[in-house]
Parts: sequence; structure tokens; C-alpha cells
Amino acid sequence: MDFLRGVMFLAMDTARDPEFASCHFLAYVADDYLESAVAIPFMVREGIHNVCFRELRFLLELSLKLCFVQQQNYRQPVEEKLAAFREQLNSPNISIKNNIDLPLLPATERATFLEETGRIYGATSNYVHLTFNQMKVRLAQVESGRTPGNETPEEVARLNELVLRVLSVAFVYVAHSVPTYAVGDFFVGSDGTSHQWSLSRSKYVALLDENFDYKHERQVSLAEIKRARWDNVSVVAP
Repeated sequence: MDFLRGVMFLAMDTARDPEFASCHFLAYVADDYLESAVAIPFMVREGIHNVCFRELRFLLELSLKLCFVQQQNYRQPVEEKLAAFREQLNSPNISIKNNIDLPLLPATERATFLEETGRIYGATSNYVHLTFNQMKVRLAQVESGRTPGNETPEEVARLNELVLRVLSVAFVYVAHSVPTYAVGDFFVGSDGTSHQWSLSRSKYVALLDENFDYKHERQVSLAEIKRARWDNVSVVAP
């Protein structure tokens, strides 16, 4: 739900632009984010993990394509965007990630971020279509009594980490589809402190936050803000 609140904040803040509804895909796909963000915690809790993987893949692909299309021609009307980028929107290939600008991330981290995108896209894509390996894993689970709702703590922990990795990367792409001021408004409180949410455990979300350390509100307690930010990071891409 933290992810959903973040996306909705960016949407509402960007919506102050009177052309938002006519030129930004986010005005139209917000309900897709809502549906998936509501469904994922329910599925994790109930042991419906394969469908959860598919929803995570959809969120990642949606965020990446949203970012790509908006960066190509921000002010182009949505109907024209659909026509111009039909091929990219239909394709399951995410190589378009290499044509996305990531100015809110340090230049030294952009390549590793794209690698992380590929890794988690591959991990979640394994459950979109029926495969031999998927069936082999399912047979092993059933034979050992690990039916939905009877997963091991280790399986749940791995899924929780994957959820955080996917939502964090997806949020970075959404953040690069909207004006920088909206991202800054989200991360920086009136007293300069960082937004408190679960996704701050991700290195890439922390790097987004760090991008706004130049703001005046942060200068008085910048050292403390930096320390708290990086002490909280627990998920670093392999």
C-alpha cells in the first residue's frame, strides 16, 4: 500500500498541470496500480503466489512502459501516444529500458539499476506462461505438503523481498515519468526529513531520496538525514 500511496501522490501532484489528463498515461492507468496493489497483499497472505508473480510482472512492465512513453514526448496527447507507441506497448520485450533517461539516479548506478530491472522481470516472467520448470517446482511442493497456505517461512521471506524489489524498481520508473518537482514534494517533508515508508529499504529508492539533499529544508539536519536513510537500507540488488 505504500507503493500505491507513492504513485497516487505523484499522480495528484502532477495533476496540478492542467494538461495532465490529456497528455499523461498516469491519469489513465492509476486504477491498474490500485487493483494490483490491493490484490498483491491478499494473494501473499492467502498463499496465491504464482498469481502474485504475474501481478508483479505487470506492475513492472506497466511502470517501465509508462516512463518510456512519457519521456519520448511528454506533451503529446494520450491518443496520439497510443498510436505512436503501439508496437512498444504490445511487445513483452523490455529492451526499451535502455532508451529511458534516469537523471534522478547517480550515473554510476544506472547500469546496475537496469540490470536489476532485467533480473526481477525474468524472475516474475517465469510464471506468466506454463513451463516445465514451473510444473516441476509445483510437483515438488505438492509432494512435500507445501500447498497454498502452507509455505515455509523461507519461501514467504523470499517472496516478500521480491515484492519489495519489484515495487521499488517500478516506483523509480514512475518517478522518472513525472516532473522532478513532484518527486521532490513526495520525498522531502516540510522539515526536510525523508518520507517514511517501507520502500525506503531499497537502495534505489534511497538514491532517489538522496537526489534532493540539495533542498534548503534539509541543510540544518542533512548529516542526520543521510545517516538515517542509509541505516534503513536493507535490500541491495545482487
